[in-house]
Amino acid sequence: AGERQELEDFINNISISRGITFCVSAGNLGPGLGSITSPAGSSRSISVGGFLSPAMWRLNYGWQVEQSTLWQFSSAGPWAGGTAPLVVAPASAVTTDACWRSSYVLEEGTSIAAPYAAGGVALLIQAGRQEGIAVSPDLLRLAVSRGADPLSGYSQAEAGYGTLNLLRSWEVLRESPA
Repeated sequence: AGERQELEDFINNISISRGITFCVSAGNLGPGLGSITSPAGSSRSISVGGFLSPAMWRLNYGWQVEQSTLWQFSSAGPWAGGTAPLVVAPASAVTTDACWRSSYVLEEGTSIAAPYAAGGVALLIQAGRQEGIAVSPDLLRLAVSRGADPLSGYSQAEAGYGTLNLLRSWEVLRESPA
């Protein structure tokens, strides 16, 4: 518990002192409640669980699924001090791999969902700067959580505020007082 708290405190302190936004994996120990891994419990990070849309199920696995689901091993809250995961992002993607294995590989889990969310957050930061909006880590957390689409059939402990929706998050950022 000590190392876990140290890492979460480190992320929180860097976020406050340097204005850095961290997107962290919720972990792949689910589906049980209370399975969130460190540092997803840091109160200033954007903790990211994983989900699969019907299109991802069809494209990556050949299955016909009618609605979006959590990725089967996505860790879930509740978490002391807040909601974790804060949101869920795609947990399955074909990406480049080490050249000694193959050119592309299907990666799965919250370790692919977190960088997906981080890329989206980077786009929000860039757009905010271009529009003269002071984008802080706290404002980004607010925009990401308020902009998320609820994931039907899942509790907040399982899917946080829902699936990452960058367009709605951008609207929240634009409407927020500076």
